[in-house]
Amino acid sequence: MCLLVGCVHYHPRPIDPSKSAAQWQSRSLESQDLHDFMVKHLPEPPSMWPIKQWSIEQLSVAAFFYNPSLEVARAQWQGANGAEKTAAQRPNPTLTLSPGYDFTATSLGANPWLPGGTIDVPIETMGKRGLRKKQAHLVAESSRLALVQTAWSIRSAVRSNIFNLASWREKKSLLEQQIDVQKKIIDSLKVRMDAGAATSTELTLVQVAFHKMRLDYADARQQERDTLFNLADTIGVPASAIELLDFAVTDLDFPIDISGVSIESVSDIGLKNSIDILEALTDYNSSEAALHLQIARQYPDIHFGPNYQYNQGDHQFLLGISAELPVFNQNQGPIAEAIAKRQELATRFYQVQSHAINEIDHAYQTYHSAQENLKGIQSLADAQQGLANAIQSQAEAGAADKLEVLNSRLELLAGKMLQMDARMKVFQAFGALEDSMQKPIEILKSAIINQSPRPAAWGKTP
Repeated sequence: MCLLVGCVHYHPRPIDPSKSAAQWQSRSLESQDLHDFMVKHLPEPPSMWPIKQWSIEQLSVAAFFYNPSLEVARAQWQGANGAEKTAAQRPNPTLTLSPGYDFTATSLGANPWLPGGTIDVPIETMGKRGLRKKQAHLVAESSRLALVQTAWSIRSAVRSNIFNLASWREKKSLLEQQIDVQKKIIDSLKVRMDAGAATSTELTLVQVAFHKMRLDYADARQQERDTLFNLADTIGVPASAIELLDFAVTDLDFPIDISGVSIESVSDIGLKNSIDILEALTDYNSSEAALHLQIARQYPDIHFGPNYQYNQGDHQFLLGISAELPVFNQNQGPIAEAIAKRQELATRFYQVQSHAINEIDHAYQTYHSAQENLKGIQSLADAQQGLANAIQSQAEAGAADKLEVLNSRLELLAGKMLQMDARMKVFQAFGALEDSMQKPIEILKSAIINQSPRPAAWGKTP
């Protein structure tokens, strides 16, 4: 029984679906457990609780606390760590008891029983245990990188949904203003038509535009609602927990200017930091270790089998040595499979690396183009604002009527809508550049100057 002291005992952990659903419904961004988690993992703990204006980093850490996909990835990593322990285990000896009975015993008082036993002690050769440990360690490292990749994907989804939600809210607000102005234009045209100064065709065209605005508003409201649910799903809380969420202004203050940063510097950071590349390289190194292990398995292990038997007063000892004879195969099949797998993963590494290079270059160029386009539209919006101010001044001086003022406001709102769409494209390009580098873009310049490592929130296992 002393051999059983170190045994692990089974403890049941049943799942209660009703209880887990109730726990999920009670999740909140104001819980004390979340506060303690954020204090522990944020570089700068929240200055107040509950938080009034959430930043991308704060919501990302909240998602790390609640999102179940991170728990799944963490469990897979723990399983890989368990496999690493399995690979490090030495094979246990085997005890075989072989009691015998001599039916031909004729000596008076002779004991016909012949108790005996054999212990088989396996000895691995060619460093197979060390090679297994190396391969298992690399597999565990690949699982750890998959966990970090999951964390980055969560952060990316949080950022994207925040930008989308803010954009749809802004678009909805602009459409509300457009609808209000368009309704006033319709009322003004009706007065003109009654006076014979406008035609029914003019009124119909404006009414059609009015109904289109209302449809666009309904679509924007639905998009806002869908994005809210997407953000809630990414964080891992009910939508009601974030319905009235407000965001920090600095996270939506764009564009961030990286004009002084060369594409070579961005590529260098991205290629060193890319989790996809690190994971592909780790998988290749694992295949190298697997091939080395299969080559080592060409050589058989040795089994020592000391044997003892008590034979009618005689103590008989035998020493058996056994080994597999590589007569019919020399492990050539598994070796061929391992060579092919290594070639496959080498090709995959080059594929991932080349894709990352192109992705970084494309995202960098797209971000700059989106910034330039936004600057051009901002200039147009400034010109429209100046025209609207001029027409308002003319109206106050009696040189322009109410309809001209309303039309200038409508044009101004249309320009703001174009500006909002251009800013949304900057948001999207910004996110694509971050994802291509897998590094928060706001620390890009300092990272280039100082060659600093990835921030703790993204570079270490959550």
